[in-house]
Amino acid sequence: MKPLAPATRRIPPRRQFLSDLINRHGCSVSDAKRQWRRLKQDAVFKNDLYTVAVDQNDCPGWIHLSIKRNDKQPIHDWRDLQEIKNQLLGPEAEALELYPAESRLLDVANQFHLWARADGAKLGVGYLTKRAVQYESRPGDQHKQRQPQE
Repeated sequence: MKPLAPATRRIPPRRQFLSDLINRHGCSVSDAKRQWRRLKQDAVFKNDLYTVAVDQNDCPGWIHLSIKRNDKQPIHDWRDLQEIKNQLLGPEAEALELYPAESRLLDVANQFHLWARADGAKLGVGYLTKRAVQYESRPGDQHKQRQPQE
């Protein structure tokens, strides 16, 4: 995966954008206007595979990475998401992917979201306190681990 570089987001005209959110997705007028303002403020980064919007205004104290493939296909490659997090937030930042309550579900595109503390604090969840990475399967292993991509 190539490094992410600053990019420009293409946003539909304001009237069209608001109308789409209100009529197609059932957003309130105030929520649609808030989303429009947020999109205008986000930093955007792009590489050969992904476009990532970085939002620091939606949830105070948190940074939100909104990630989608440029070809609009579904993704869920953990290593790619880890690399995106490392490039934009740093290798020692920790981020979460939220699986929300059905009442808060947002699923209108093949888009994925990571949240990290804006102050860089560790999140206090997870298994390990030190690094443990394995790239090769050992004899008798029941799992298969793919090799890192160069």
